[in-house]
Amino acid sequence: MSAFVLQIQDLDEVGRDWNFSIRTDWLASALADTELKSGPKDGRFTVHTQRIELDVLVQGHVEAQVAATCARCLNDVPIDVDLALDSTVTVSIDSFGSGTGTGDGDGDIFVGGVSLAGEGVLFLNAGD
Repeated sequence: MSAFVLQIQDLDEVGRDWNFSIRTDWLASALADTELKSGPKDGRFTVHTQRIELDVLVQGHVEAQVAATCARCLNDVPIDVDLALDSTVTVSIDSFGSGTGTGDGDGDIFVGGVSLAGEGVLFLNAGD
């Protein structure tokens, strides 16, 4: 399941903003198959989306903290994550509001970790 769901069926050229908390338990689960660990406090994910003709512009910013094991002392070392994202999702006309689309067979369009559902819902699949 996607961690960050954006309802965009009424999205216009002005756009809309969302603010999400990146919970430490979710981050730990997303990092489970890596050498990184979740940091001690929740992170933040801010997103701005807007329609540009048939495209959806997605701009976001992630702030979180992860930890890695130091090879020399074997203690956990905190690493601050400060990441900007900028993606344009191209959508077919069928995909807005009709429940049909192209992609995984259930009306979603997937582009670079971002999917647009046929019902006007944007899923940001971080870690999926």
